[in-house]
This record gives sequence, structure tokens and C-alpha cells, in this order.
Amino acid sequence: MAHCEQRSAERSSGKKVQLFEMMRWISQPMFAPSKKLWTRLQHEDARVYCDRSRCESQTLSLDADLDFFNPVNLDRFVQMYWERWHFSGPTVHKATFDINVAGTKTIFAFTLTRAFMSNEEADVAGARSWLDVAEELIFQRPLLSEHPEAPDFQGGVMSLRDRLDLIRAALLICVLQHWEGSEASRKRIRRSRLSSIIFATREIGSGEARHPSDLNLALRHVDWEEFILKQELIRTQTPIFLLDAEFMLFHNVPPRTGIAELNFPFTCTVLCFEATNPDELWAATDLDSGCY
Repeated sequence: MAHCEQRSAERSSGKKVQLFEMMRWISQPMFAPSKKLWTRLQHEDARVYCDRSRCESQTLSLDADLDFFNPVNLDRFVQMYWERWHFSGPTVHKATFDINVAGTKTIFAFTLTRAFMSNEEADVAGARSWLDVAEELIFQRPLLSEHPEAPDFQGGVMSLRDRLDLIRAALLICVLQHWEGSEASRKRIRRSRLSSIIFATREIGSGEARHPSDLNLALRHVDWEEFILKQELIRTQTPIFLLDAEFMLFHNVPPRTGIAELNFPFTCTVLCFEATNPDELWAATDLDSGCY
């Protein structure tokens, strides 16, 4: 009886601490994206640590969700992403990216990427514990599964932007799993997951990863949103090919990217891509005539 009363008291104390933390987190700028992750991770399809064929009968608790993906952590991870990762592979346009409106898959993948950039061992260990969950969450989407023509998770047709965001999140998870995951995870990435990404990019079509033929920046006119979207598509295609080439060269995996699929343009310079508006883009082209 005494033991039961002690356990009950501990649970009550834990709930009070959790409630206190939640009240403190509500005022944080990253509360909205944190809440998105908490809600999605509580969905029954996301609770399993891995798919049924490789399930370890392990689920992650609500406390683990709240602790690792709290707004304070997300704020730290966001800064680390831009400072330590972004310039080594700038596929996201920083000025127009808004984590508050990003999808849960994007937030999940970006958060883990940022966490692995941390100098804190607890951050890295926490990120590693979520890798399999993130992989399963992202690759269960129809675009990356065996039914690429099916509607998205909410029942609608995915926009080009949504498909790009999903592919980019999947690519990040592949890179992280191959660097930080178990040997089984690395084999899975090489043997099947990258293939799913390549098939998904084929569904989009190579023609989408290029600017309109009449684009001429010298005329000082551009559809800003379309320009950024096309650049992000081109910049995402490049690392997909590089990862495929790495698996072929160093792991004896047959290449899955065909020569004809490499017919996409070079990226614009970083100076152009980092422009926050069309005026800055014009200024970049004035400084460097080869900017685009």
C-alpha cells in the first residue's frame, strides 16, 4: 500500500512539473512548431519505434516527446542549423523559410539535423534515439511508399512545395541515418530508402527542376516565389545524385540515377540564393554577372 501511495505521489509531482514547464513554454517563439511535433508523435501510427517487420516493441513516451522537442531546444537547434549546417548544403532559402508554417516532417528532420550539430552529448544521444522514428514517419507517406499516386496523409493532393519539403526531409534523414544510425539502418538507407527518394523525384518530373525558358534576370523582373522554389528543387536534386554516387563508389550499390535525369541546370551562386527579396537579387547580379 505504501509503495502504491509513493508511486501515485511521484506521478502527481511529475504532472505538476510538466504543467509548470508547459506554462513556461507557451510564451516561447518555438511553441507552435513544438506543439505540431508533440501532436503528430502522439498519433498512433507514429508511436511505434519502427515498422512491424523490425519492431523492437519499444515506444517513446509523452515525456520524451515533450522533453526533447520542447520550444527551448528547438530554438537552439534552429540557430545551430543555420550556423553549422546550412552553408555546407544550402537547399533551403533561409529568408523565406518559416518553421511556424512548415510541415511536421520538415520540422522533425531539421530538428534532428540541428541536434547532431550540437556540442552537447545529450542532444546528440537524443537525436540518435529518434532517428528510426523519424525515418518511419517520413517514409510512410504515399509519395515515398509503394503507392506514389495515392493522396497525401490528409487525403488531398500534395502541392509541388509539399512534395519538395517531404523529399528534402527524407534526404536529410537518409544522410543522418547513414552517418549516425545502426548498421542495419545504414543498409536500409542504401538498399531501399534512397531508391524511394529517387522514384519520388521522378514523379515530380525533371522539367520542374528548372527555371522557365524566358527567365532573364537582366530585365529586372522575376516571379520571386517561383524563382526560390525552382532553385530549391535544383539544389535538392544535386545532393540526391551525390549520395547515389557515394553509395555506388564506396558501397558497391548499383546507381539508380540515370544519365538523362542529370539534365538539370547548375545552381545559382550562394550570393543570389541568399537574397531576401528581388532587389537584393538584382544587386547580386550587378556584383557578379555570372550570378545566374
